[in-house]
Amino acid sequence: MNLYLYLPPHSSQPQGVFTGLIFGQVLRTRRLCTHKQDADEKILEFFSRLLAQCHTQENIGPLFDKAEANARAYMQLSTEEKERLRKQKQDDAHNQVFLHLQFHPNDPQFRDIQRIWREQ
Repeated sequence: MNLYLYLPPHSSQPQGVFTGLIFGQVLRTRRLCTHKQDADEKILEFFSRLLAQCHTQENIGPLFDKAEANARAYMQLSTEEKERLRKQKQDDAHNQVFLHLQFHPNDPQFRDIQRIWREQ
């Protein structure tokens, strides 16, 4: 029985949510584990759990490769560079606009709303 409630392959969430889950978990594991072998084991366990959720190796393998590259690059940054990135993300978050609508089955699809927004 698979008790890990990761996003299933056909989730209605945007692809970026699933990508962020993998990138975040790989980076978190690399930062928390002192020994590379321990981190490797935990990341392989995470990979296996996603496979148990019906994800395919062909789909998630490249995401794990990119996540590993991202984690290596982040771990090589200096403390000052990491702080600058954190501050930049905070500043960017203050400049975002969110459109929250109550769901209705007859509403236009999200891509239509985005297209109209871009045309303005």
